[in-house]
Amino acid sequence: MNVPKLRFKGFEGAWEEYAMSEVGTFKKGSNLSKSDLSEEGKPCVLYGELYTTYGPVINEIKSRTNKLINKSVYGEKNDVLIPASGESAEDIATASSLNENEVLLGGDINIFTPKKDNGNFISYQINSSRKNQLVRWAQGASVVHIYKDSLSKLKLRLPSLEEQIKIANFFEKLDLQIELQTKKIDELKEQKKGLLQTIFSRELRFTDENEELFPEWKRYRLDEIVERVTRKNKGVVTSLPLTISAQHGLVDQVTFFNNTVASTNLEGYFLLKKGEFAYNKSYSAGYPLGAIKRLNNYEQGALSTLYICFKPKAKVYSDFLEQYFETTLWHKEVSMISVEGARNHGLLNVAVGDFFSTIHSIPSYDEQVKIADFLSKFDTKIKHENDKLSALQEQKKGLLQQMFV
Repeated sequence: MNVPKLRFKGFEGAWEEYAMSEVGTFKKGSNLSKSDLSEEGKPCVLYGELYTTYGPVINEIKSRTNKLINKSVYGEKNDVLIPASGESAEDIATASSLNENEVLLGGDINIFTPKKDNGNFISYQINSSRKNQLVRWAQGASVVHIYKDSLSKLKLRLPSLEEQIKIANFFEKLDLQIELQTKKIDELKEQKKGLLQTIFSRELRFTDENEELFPEWKRYRLDEIVERVTRKNKGVVTSLPLTISAQHGLVDQVTFFNNTVASTNLEGYFLLKKGEFAYNKSYSAGYPLGAIKRLNNYEQGALSTLYICFKPKAKVYSDFLEQYFETTLWHKEVSMISVEGARNHGLLNVAVGDFFSTIHSIPSYDEQVKIADFLSKFDTKIKHENDKLSALQEQKKGLLQQMFV
């Protein structure tokens, strides 16, 4: 029976099931691309923005264009937009409803106009209980497509319009909470980024217990403050394959990227222990010279020999070193030893010996501790806010499962 597990008071009875073609009409967007965007002009939406920028409801249009063509297609309030193409099935298995009128819509957008139902409600339903069906219908390899003929057959389960609006408004408010919480975290991260730059460029200095400045920072070769780790995972001491995630540091490849590694191969990997560091020479967005992360989440793990691994010597505080490598201050030295023309499959050409010869400015041990403790309090605050965000996201996930059929 098409009845949700959780329901607002005053509503009862089964939801009616209809194919999308029975309750609305379809059309396609017009020829509009990134190169047509401008600072001013008509509000517009490109198909890629549906899975990179917007959520289930579009309340504010981010892009503008001055390009107007004879066959321009406009979206209106209550229309539901579904990308017609993308890089993966998961990308295009999404929907966004418009809350604005006269919005220019780019090509490769399926535009669904409900006859009388609430577009926001339909969008939330597609993004929850109908998402897997869209994934199955997506066609293609390097570029995947979803066609109107498939969408027209998608079954929607619809209560009364009054109940649709109440459910959609409820989830809009929850999404706003999630958006505000995300913004709060982003602002905290920006604050920390500014603090890191100020502290490590020595614009802000710390004082000792006598309120006097600590000694001047000294310059060291990296191999004076850290020791290279080359121990191998002989006998497969650990079967946990590690990789570096920009967001989460050193993480389990299987859990985070669904990338399994045969245990026979793991024997040739480095064995990294908790508190030790690894340098990933792969460059990516936000990490033009790769990333250096400390193993925090596991007691030990196996890491590809493409990584450069090391551990701090006695003169350097591990927590300080972790914070230091979150800055860009070490980039200049590494950029001088990486050969631009020798990049191969996303890997920087950085020789191990050259890496350990790079020069770094380090304060006294006592100041290192003070800096690290100060920044760790900021990290604790960010983690607390991240936990609140995760709780909101889990709450939304659970409610979607219970309030839709």
